Amino acid sequence: MQFEAMLHAARTSANINDFALVTMLGLLGLRIFEACGADIEDLREEHGHRVLKVRGKGSKVVLTPLPPAVQRAIERAVDRREAGPILRNRRGGRMDRHAATRRLHHLADEAGISLPRMHPHMLRHTFVTTMQVSGIAADASFGSSGDSARGGAVGWLWVSSARCCGDG
Repeated sequence: MQFEAMLHAARTSANINDFALVTMLGLLGLRIFEACGADIEDLREEHGHRVLKVRGKGSKVVLTPLPPAVQRAIERAVDRREAGPILRNRRGGRMDRHAATRRLHHLADEAGISLPRMHPHMLRHTFVTTMQVSGIAADASFGSSGDSARGGAVGWLWVSSARCCGDG
């Protein structure tokens, strides 16, 4: 339910990057540096599906399918640009992890979420929880998030099993 509130705050934010940021972290399970490092040129079609080429830890490159909500959020952030970073700061440059973390704190405040230590990785944990609630095996959900093992995964934003994506 906290994740739904965060999605709502991001979707209704005046900052066009917020919804893309939250969906990339919480619905794709990207790390903060992966989301901030994504470029418009990394978007493509593969086998009839819209995908994002993600550069992860250890220079691993993965094509990640984009669910419709994430695709719409990214299109909104891209705003008809043809090149450059997907997520931008106020000056139009690439959003860095510090600016992204500040945006997430702002959105959490807007959503009424008060956690003692809110950090961006919580949305990645939320992704894994959402996959497990949806019936996807733990090894598959951690595999798709790029984690090799479950150890150390602590702290999530709680999701309701009935409606995780708030796509309305």
